[in-house]
Amino acid sequence: MTGQISYPDVTQLAVPFFIAAILAELLWIALKKRGGRYETRDAVTSLIMGAGSVAEGLLLGFVAWGLLMLLWQITPLDMGTSLWAVLVCFVLDDLRYYWVHRLGHRVRWVWASHVNH
Repeated sequence: MTGQISYPDVTQLAVPFFIAAILAELLWIALKKRGGRYETRDAVTSLIMGAGSVAEGLLLGFVAWGLLMLLWQITPLDMGTSLWAVLVCFVLDDLRYYWVHRLGHRVRWVWASHVNH
């Protein structure tokens, strides 16, 4: 399609760096025989939480994609892909993220799925 803008998935691009950083830390600890304790249980827990986050993101992504495609079929609004439209959508998405994040700190059910930060 002509004129369609594609943005990279920065999380997907960062995952190899995360893995490399973990391996570099393990190597550093093994070679220097210092650097603190590396708790295997903590590492496994973090990896499982990361995998769960990816699985949840995929599931919710498909649900959201289906809903948004349905709404796209019936909406009379078309903002296009101009710079102003991208900027407005960026600000609105940031506002959406703020409220979802804030909700995650206030509602126990959402907090349970909240990724540690």
